Amino acid sequence: MIPPMPGPLKAARIILFVTAGLVGVALVMNLLGVFYLLGLPVQEQRELSAETGAGLGDILLRFGIGAVSAAALLAAGLLLPRGGRRTHLIARLLIGGAALVTVAGALVTDRAAAMVVLSPLIVLILLQLRSSHEWFAATDPS
Repeated sequence: MIPPMPGPLKAARIILFVTAGLVGVALVMNLLGVFYLLGLPVQEQRELSAETGAGLGDILLRFGIGAVSAAALLAAGLLLPRGGRRTHLIARLLIGGAALVTVAGALVTDRAAAMVVLSPLIVLILLQLRSSHEWFAATDPS
């Protein structure tokens, strides 16, 4: 029988899903911005890009970074209930990768989303607690 998931892991899953959901909403808004920008004449696109400091390439780059980050966070959240040491390692890699992608994106685009950087770090801390390690060890199939 699989032991119940400890509170810190439940909290980590909630944080992962909330963060991925908020990033998803931001991605939809970003995509709407792309469609709006593509609907404008070329001259107006240039003027708007000059005013905001963000051209179509910047918007698409932020979209790609957000999509990778959201996918990794969502995958980690869905993977956690399986338990086992291997799942623990894969979840940490996915969450750390999402944080690195977000930090790299912030360096490239000069825009940082603090929530998307801090949430994975908090989740990684929750995954490193003793109760989390014990649960992953107890649910290890090997």
